[in-house]
Amino acid sequence: MSATDGRKLSKYEHIRQSLSDIFRTAIGSRVLRRTYGSRLPELVDAPMNDSTLLDIIAAAAESALTWEPRISVLLVQVNDVTADGVLSLGIGAEDEDGNPVAFEEVLAA
Repeated sequence: MSATDGRKLSKYEHIRQSLSDIFRTAIGSRVLRRTYGSRLPELVDAPMNDSTLLDIIAAAAESALTWEPRISVLLVQVNDVTADGVLSLGIGAEDEDGNPVAFEEVLAA
């Protein structure tokens, strides 16, 4: 079900919504699930250098692998970083049936 309007979501729309929630939730911010989320909220405010970009890729992959069991992550890449702090991530994965799926997530500082 859509978190914004309550409509029924396809399997892939629901996975995308789930990934977005995981990526936007800071670890430690959920009262009953302190380990849920990712390090991405803290990383999008960091200086965008090679080290931070590697940390972002690792954080996205780790959190998706930990919290979204319906996919196996094969690739995470930074598609774009704008001067005003908008970050675009590309995620390549396989679903439970081995079908390739791709997602894009846009995060803002």
